[in-house]
Amino acid sequence: MSAPILEVKDLHVAFDTRRGTVQALRGVSLSLAPGEALAIVGESGSGKSVTAQSVMGLIDVPGRISGGSVHWCGEPLIGEKPVRRARGIWGKEIAMIFQDPMTSLNPLMTIGAQLSEVMELHLGLSHSAALARAAELLDAVGISGARRRLEQYPHELSGGMRQRVMIAMGIACNPRLLIADEPTTALDVTVQAQILELLAQLQKDLGLAIILITHDLGIVAGLCQRVAVMYAGQIIETGAVDDIFERPAHPYTQGLLRSTPDLDGGSKRLVSIEGTPPGLVQPPPGCGFFDRCIVREEACRVPQTLREYQGGSVACRKAGIDAWKDVVA
Repeated sequence: MSAPILEVKDLHVAFDTRRGTVQALRGVSLSLAPGEALAIVGESGSGKSVTAQSVMGLIDVPGRISGGSVHWCGEPLIGEKPVRRARGIWGKEIAMIFQDPMTSLNPLMTIGAQLSEVMELHLGLSHSAALARAAELLDAVGISGARRRLEQYPHELSGGMRQRVMIAMGIACNPRLLIADEPTTALDVTVQAQILELLAQLQKDLGLAIILITHDLGIVAGLCQRVAVMYAGQIIETGAVDDIFERPAHPYTQGLLRSTPDLDGGSKRLVSIEGTPPGLVQPPPGCGFFDRCIVREEACRVPQTLREYQGGSVACRKAGIDAWKDVVA
C-alpha cells in the first residue's frame, strides 16, 4: 500500500472570541493516499472547513493551531519546525476550491488575470504563456469560448461557470491534492451533477487526490472511496464508502443516513436528530453526541476515542447497534 501523501495527527485548533475560546478541532487525525478521494462529512460547525483551512495554512488570528501536526509527503507543514518550502507547497502541490466562487474570485480582476497570476507565481511562466495556458484550462473544465471568457469579470459568469473557473485555478499548477470545500452548495441540482462529474473526470485523468468537504451524503458515493464523519470538532467514524452507507456504526452516522431521502423514491420514514450540537467553548468531556444519542449510557460520558471497526474506525461504545430502529419502525 502506498505511503500517505497527507497525514494530519492529533490536530487541535482554537479560536479566541468574546465568549471564550472555541475548541474548533479537538484531536483530528486522518491520512490520504496518492490518488485517493476522501469525503469529510458532517453538519455545519462540525469542523470540516477548519480542517481544510489548517491543511492549507489558512488559520489566522483570532484562530490558532494549538496542537498536533500536518505532514505533506513526510515533511511538516504545520507543527514543530515546519518545512521552509511550505509556502511553495500551498497553492501548487495542494490546491483548494472554496464553496462560494463569487467571494473567492476578485471582482476587480478579469478571469484571465486571476488564472495567469497563479501560474506566473508558482510556475514562473511569462504573462503571455500563462494566458495561453489559462485558455487551455478553461477549455479543459468545459467552459466554451475560453479566449473570450479570459477578458470577462466574475459577475459576468453564471454560478456554475464561476465554480469551473475555481476548479481551473485549482488544477493550474498540476497539484497532487485538490481540496473541494462544499463545491456545489450554491448551485442547482443539474449543475451540481456536472461539477461532481468534472471532479471525478479530473481525478481519473490527472491522478489527483481529492478531499471533498460536504454536509450532503448524497454526493459522496459517486466520487469518493473513503468517508470521515465529523461531529463537534472530532472525527467520530471512518470507513470505505460502501461500509459507511450499508453498515454505519456510529449513531450519528446512522442518523445522517436516515435523514437522507432515497433517490429511488422509496417511502422510508426520515429521522430527525433531536437537539443541537454542543457548544465548543466548554466542550463535553465525553462523547460530543451524548445529549442527542438515544442509546447513550452513563459510561458514554467518558472520552470516546477512535478504535478499529469493520475495516474503518469508530468512536462509540455502542458501535453497530441500530440506534434508530425503533424510531422508524
